[in-house]
Parts: sequence; C-alpha cells; structure tokens
Amino acid sequence: MALSREALKDGRQLPWPKPIRVLGPNDVYALINAAGLEVRNEYFERLAPGRYFPLVVVAWDADAGKESRYTFDYVEVVSQLKGTNDYQGYPFYKNLLVDFFVEAQAKTNQLGAVDLQAIRAARQMDVAEAKVKALRVSAGYGGIQSLRAWIAICAVRPFKGCGDGLEDILLGLSEQKRVTPMVMLAFLHAENIVAKRNEAVADGLLSAAIRLSSEEDVALEYLVLSRSAEHPKATARKSLAGAMAQPSVLAALAAEKVQKREPLLPERDLQALAATSSNAVGAGQSWLSQYLLQQEKEERQLEAMRLATEAGDSAAQQARAYYLISKSPQTSISQALALMESAAQGGEAAAMRYLSTRSRILQEWKSSERWLMGAVKAGDGDAMLSLAGLYEQDHADVGQTAKQAFDWYVTMSANPGAAEARRRAARMAIKGKGTAKDSARAEKWLLQDAQANDHASQLLLAIGYLDGDHGAESVTKAKPWIEKILVSDDRDAKVGYADWLYHKGKSVEDRALAKRLWADGQQDEASWALNNMAWAYCTSVDPAARNPALGLQYSEEMLKNADLDWGKLDTVAACQAANGDYPTAAQTQQRVIAQFFRYWSLDSLPPDKDENGYDARLKLYQHNKPYLDERAGLSGN
Repeated sequence: MALSREALKDGRQLPWPKPIRVLGPNDVYALINAAGLEVRNEYFERLAPGRYFPLVVVAWDADAGKESRYTFDYVEVVSQLKGTNDYQGYPFYKNLLVDFFVEAQAKTNQLGAVDLQAIRAARQMDVAEAKVKALRVSAGYGGIQSLRAWIAICAVRPFKGCGDGLEDILLGLSEQKRVTPMVMLAFLHAENIVAKRNEAVADGLLSAAIRLSSEEDVALEYLVLSRSAEHPKATARKSLAGAMAQPSVLAALAAEKVQKREPLLPERDLQALAATSSNAVGAGQSWLSQYLLQQEKEERQLEAMRLATEAGDSAAQQARAYYLISKSPQTSISQALALMESAAQGGEAAAMRYLSTRSRILQEWKSSERWLMGAVKAGDGDAMLSLAGLYEQDHADVGQTAKQAFDWYVTMSANPGAAEARRRAARMAIKGKGTAKDSARAEKWLLQDAQANDHASQLLLAIGYLDGDHGAESVTKAKPWIEKILVSDDRDAKVGYADWLYHKGKSVEDRALAKRLWADGQQDEASWALNNMAWAYCTSVDPAARNPALGLQYSEEMLKNADLDWGKLDTVAACQAANGDYPTAAQTQQRVIAQFFRYWSLDSLPPDKDENGYDARLKLYQHNKPYLDERAGLSGN
C-alpha cells in the first residue's frame, strides 16, 4: 500500500498535474485499489488528446476521511509502443487510441467514457435544449463534465426548464458527501442559477466540501465553474478568500489574467506561476513567458520559455522552436525541428501545420496529410483548409481527390465565417475541378461575402467578371466591387487588383492605375505593394511592362528593412540580375535559399522539388542570365 501511495504522488500537483503514466484503464483502478482508496468518480479532462489524455479519478480515503483527485494517462504511453498503424508517430494516432479506449469503456458503462460521449454529443448541437437533453443521462449518473456543461448552459443560454432535475441530482450526490457536486450546488445557490440564491446554504456546502477535501481542490473547482458560467466575480466570495489565496489557485488565477491580457500582474502572481509546484508540466512558466512577452521583457521571457520547454509544455516548445528558427542561427536545424515535433505531439495545431507544410515542400504527400489530421480532428479551421488544399492536388498516394476537397469546401461554406472556403469552392467550380463547371454557383458564393464587405471576395468576384468567368466579360458588373475595394483600407485587396491591372489590363490607363495603387501601399512594410511593383518591373516578359532600373530602385528601398524575408529578397535578387549585376544577384539568391531552408528546417532540396524556383533562379544568375516570369497573370513570389 505504501508503494502504491508513493506512485500516486505524481498525479496531484495542482493546478497542472503531471499525469501518472500507466498502460491502460485497468492499471488505474489496480493502483487506486492497492493504495487502499475507493474510486468515487472519474472523468476525462479534455475532449481530445494533447500530449496526454488525462483521466481524473476522484478517490475516497476512508482512513483520512478525505476525497482526492488523481490524474492518470495511458494514451501517451501506448502511443509510444511499437505498432503497425499508418498514423503511428503522428499526433492523430492518439485520437485513434482515444476513440478505441473510449468506445470500449462506454460499452461497459464506465462513467468517464459515457460522460465524454455525452459532452461530445452536446457540442454537436446548436440548440441549448438539445444540448441539455444530450447531457441529462450522464449527469444523472454523476458525470462531472456533463454536470459542468449543464450548469454553464443554464447560466449562459438559459431556457424554461433548463435546470429541471439538476438541483435534485446535485443534492443527492452531495448527501453522499461527494465534494465536486457539493461545490456545484453551492455555486448554483451563490449565483442564483437554477437554484434560488441562498448565501447560507452556499457557504455551508463550501465549508463541508473543504473539510472533505482541501481548500485548493474546492477553490479550483469553483474557478472552473465561474469561468464556464461566465460569472467571473463569483470567485470573490468571502467564504472562499482563504482558499483563493492558496498558491495553486493564485497560479490558476494568474494564468487567467494573462489570457485576458491584463496589463500588470502583482509580484505574487508571477511567483505563483514560477513556483515548482506550478510546473510539473511547465504550464506555469509557459503562462509566465506569455506575460513577459506582453511586457516586452525579453531576457526573462526567454528564460521562462526555456524552463517551460524543458518541462514539456507544448505551447512553449512551439514558441521556442519558432524563436530558434528565426532568431538563433547558431542552433542546429535538428534541435528546432525536434522541438516543433514535440509541440505537435503535445497538440499544438500550428506546429502540425508547420510540419505538414515542410512535408509538402519535400513532396512527402502522405506525411503532409498525416501531420494535419490531428489538428483537423481538433477542429482547427486552418488545418481543414490546408488538408483540403492538399486533396485539391490529386496526389495519388494521399488517397483523396479534388472531389473530396470540393466537398469539404462546400461543407465548410455552411459556416457564415468561412469566406475562404467559399472562395476556394468558387475557384474550383469556375475551373470545373473536383466538380462540374458551375459559374453561377461560384458567383453566388462570392456574392455572399462580397455583399458582406469581404474585400478578398470582392476582388475575386470583380476579376471573375473582368476575365469572363461568370459569362461574358463585364466591366459594368465588376465596377461597383472595384470601387468598394478602392475606397477601403484593405491594402492586400488593392495590391491584388494592381497586380491584375498591370499584367492583364488592356490599356495604358490600367497600367497607370496599377502603379498608383502600388505606390500608395509602398510605405506599409506589411504590404506586398513595393515587392510586387519591383517584381513586375524586373521580371515581366512584356518589354513595355519592364523597367529594371526603377525596379532596382524599389528593391533597394526594400533592403532598408534589416529583417527582409526570403520572399522579398528573391525580388531583390531578380532586380539585381535584371540590371546586370549577376554576382550580387547570385549572392542574394543564396541568402534566399539559406533563409528558406532555415525556416523550414531543411538541409537541402533536390532540384525536382524546387517548387518556388529559388535554385533555378540561382543557376540563371550564376550563368549571367536574368529571370523572366512567364506565369500568366502572376507577380510576386
């Protein structure tokens, strides 16, 4: 028993415990029983896996008369075991393992799995009544997450009958001296949610809950409830003042302040985040790093980020990987790449997208898809678009086609905020890729967002009218959308229109307007106006459109930016070559390639994978030849 209790110490560090690693659910219950504890409840802390998929077990110690929570994980452990699944080694493999374990446990009515399935079902519902209906059965059995969600719905989206049965369930569980339901019932009475406000009952329940567990456990649960119910002032309750001053609670509150970007945190908050007890998995230092970044205290921020990274915090690992790539050239590529991969395995969607893009550059299509799947499963919209973009290319070894991509875009288009998905669907419908040509449907999608003043959609719609994508070429139909773009503050849309005018316009006036639009945006470093203008002057195939001397002048203006990225340096090199300075152009192009390789953690890239043409241009300059862009209608790089 003593050994078992020693093993349970790892899962108790509050507020961010490091899970006790086991090989499966049976090991969890065996360890709890061997320690002489009684399992009272269990719930999964997350809906989807990150580095871990924590299972919280609420256990009763009869000898001490206390209830405690222990955090376990078996998904990360099992994911490391040798197997033959195609997704092993990618974050999505953990999703597959979670689904396997949860489905198996739900068949035997294990509460944690039933609770999770109820939460997942409720999240698929739009109507509050339907959400509560999906939660009732699990909540009735004491499902912690279902009860939390039910309380939140009745607080944020109340409807008649929302709380029917909720108070009775919590009362019954509270009479069994279950701590979390006692805290929940206290919260309802204190905040006048479902139950009538009764301060005495609330304080009595909280006092009893603290006696049966700890001030920290009670305060942290109260904090979870106040956050999900959007009652931030609830934690200021006088009877919880002592509990809210506990170090772990201070750390959790400080993290919340950082998330809200509160301007100045007191020293005790910073100390709470930096405390060893707050960093079993590096979360405290990670939050501290984010705060110090907001305060522009770089030295301390980098140290906090390093400590969080070493403790395994995935957000810090992702941030540090990007820092090492961009700001620490002495760091090896392999070190930065290993951090990015660890961040992805920890559930960071941006890291997964990065690794997918890197695989795409290497033309490793299956790997590109597999890196994205975990982020897609987690609902990351950018990952969904990236995966659909991969399917658009019809790579045979990926197993999905342009038709699948089009269907995804159409599905995503049902979301009012999915303008990019509608634009992509429209492009495919215009081309007849993945679907039959349907310009009317494409026009309808673009009009939906153009009418909502989305300038990117206005531009695509206007160009479609000018190019004849929606019937006969029509300046008349394009004109009102162009006028909206021209009076807007959207630099990107204006630059996009300038690009079209310069390369595809039909008159001297079109080209003159393009120059004016580029010139208007050239002082904005975030804009591509100066770059695209220089690129056009230096690389246009049409002699009348070329002006290498002026292009060089603009490219030298760009060089005043010490942090010029490789895409714009590529333009500088092209202008140097266009003016006959081939040695300097070759040197600049080598910087382009070095930056590109550094950012994407590449040692080299075969010529047949030089999709951006960086190496091909270098060879031209080394042979005293300029680069001319023969891609119809394109400018920029």
